[in-house]
Amino acid sequence: MSVISFQPIRVDTLSADQEGQLILLEDRLIGVLVRLAGDEQAPLQGFWSLEAGFGPLESARPEPFKDMEAARAWVENATQGATITADAGKSVSPGAREFRGGRVRQFARE
Repeated sequence: MSVISFQPIRVDTLSADQEGQLILLEDRLIGVLVRLAGDEQAPLQGFWSLEAGFGPLESARPEPFKDMEAARAWVENATQGATITADAGKSVSPGAREFRGGRVRQFARE
């Protein structure tokens, strides 16, 4: 089973929504969550939104999560069976991207 972890980080959103969490699958960044805090977010203030997804979360567009426990449960479900973007010579998930040497490489979807 792959290890999913979260790492707190500040996100420069140019709004009050700056509290963030990096989502890591093993040692790979697969997403960025941001806590909604601005007045314009009134009905959802305090909820967590997936701002960016990579690899197994790339095409995901979930509704905002009430708390980090709900976000974690969703991430665990969304990544079941996901393979980690591998180093040279290993398999990669279809549609995965890898950043190396200043370039992003997109792997073909099967």
